[in-house]
Amino acid sequence: MGIKKIYMDEINDLSKKCLPCNGKLSNLSDAEIGQMLINLPKWQNLKNKIYKEFNFQTYMAGIDFCNYIAQVAEKQDHHPDLEVKYKRVNIFLSTHKTDGITLNDIILANKIDAVYNLFFND
Repeated sequence: MGIKKIYMDEINDLSKKCLPCNGKLSNLSDAEIGQMLINLPKWQNLKNKIYKEFNFQTYMAGIDFCNYIAQVAEKQDHHPDLEVKYKRVNIFLSTHKTDGITLNDIILANKIDAVYNLFFND
């Protein structure tokens, strides 16, 4: 698990960290979201949240993915909604305090993609 911990530390240090939800964080416009999602393949804007489906070889790989995401989310203090369906994990990101999509959701989506690409993308 040592090497995986090193990679997880790197993922948590990826360029940006989620900002505190202290009233200064504002929702992104649809145009801003669209522009940012260009760099996040297969993430979709679903009005007040962004969504992506991840597929796995086994059920347990999806569960392992959820556990890695939980570690990243806890360090970022920004938590996605996870839906496990056999060999698939659906992730929904929104900022609950603003009832919309903020920069934090984009930052966390980048980190989630990094976890998937590093550990699960064959």
